[in-house]
Amino acid sequence: MIFKLAILASLAFIPQQPGNGNPGAPPAPRVLEVHLVDKGGGQWRFEPAAIQAAPGDMVRFIQDDIVPHNVEFKKAPSGAKLGAAKMGPFLLQKGATYDLAIDGRFAPGEYAFVCTPHEMMGMKATLTVVAPQDGEER
Repeated sequence: MIFKLAILASLAFIPQQPGNGNPGAPPAPRVLEVHLVDKGGGQWRFEPAAIQAAPGDMVRFIQDDIVPHNVEFKKAPSGAKLGAAKMGPFLLQKGATYDLAIDGRFAPGEYAFVCTPHEMMGMKATLTVVAPQDGEER
């Protein structure tokens, strides 16, 4: 009896993850990291400069610099309704993050984005949003 209670007690502390044996639980979103970096000599970049995401993914912009950066979408495909997501907040300190959910605002296609104050210095990148494959749930 004590042995059974010990097993049951240990099972109570196993964390349940979405899609990890929980029927009907949505899969955890995939997190895609984009670093905002100083390349030296007045050159800043998004790394990687090209990313691909699907609906349900999360793009996490990570400030790796001490110079303020942001994300501003300059080009979006037909059907995109970015609204307030068209321009993200300025990340003011190293380690700050900005999470952008790839949701119904993002139609499939290519998006061009920049850091507003550093666009002329080459801080540009692209996000390609792909449509989910038939039968794929995200």
